[in-house]
Amino acid sequence: MKNNQYPRESFLHSLPNFLCGYVNYLTLEAAGATRNFETTYMKNSDANDVLISSHAVRNALILGDMKTVTELLGRPYSISGRVMHGAKLGRQLGFRTLNVRIPLSKAYMKGIFVVQVHGLDEPPLNGVASLGTRPTVDDSDRMLLEAHCFEWPTHLGTEGAYGKQIEVDLLHKLRDEVRFDSLEILTAAIRQDVLNAKNFLTTYATLHR
Repeated sequence: MKNNQYPRESFLHSLPNFLCGYVNYLTLEAAGATRNFETTYMKNSDANDVLISSHAVRNALILGDMKTVTELLGRPYSISGRVMHGAKLGRQLGFRTLNVRIPLSKAYMKGIFVVQVHGLDEPPLNGVASLGTRPTVDDSDRMLLEAHCFEWPTHLGTEGAYGKQIEVDLLHKLRDEVRFDSLEILTAAIRQDVLNAKNFLTTYATLHR
């Protein structure tokens, strides 16, 4: 690609300890000088001198420690995707959900989470979400993110969210994914999850004013 095909305002943001094969930060910086993009780097430790790395983020995700994940990333961990049609079981149980398919290779964790959903309305919609394989109702081991929003935008109607690109911030893990013995027990657990999520969000909103 010719140098003049790179706009002058292009830039690449990297950690100073970045390494991919033979490419490191100095390699990127040299490439930027000849291909007209600026290379900058961010600190690889936070205010408490905790090392920021993909390994640290992944371990925190596996533990479900979303507070640490947010501190390491500087923002909540999020999952993006297009809303797809599902079996509509959530509607039958009284909890409409937004369904996003998750590649199994990207699933570092499972569980029930407090979330905020971007892409459907402003401000972001508060809710609770299940990230996992839905063992109570599905034996396929397919990973799915199912987000239930506490308030549904009226302009979307009943079908308006399908096909839309959304981003779901995972703010806090409530509990692990569990196989329940019946839909009645599952429904009761969801009701409790909703209550716990709303309690968390009340405190979260106060801290982030």
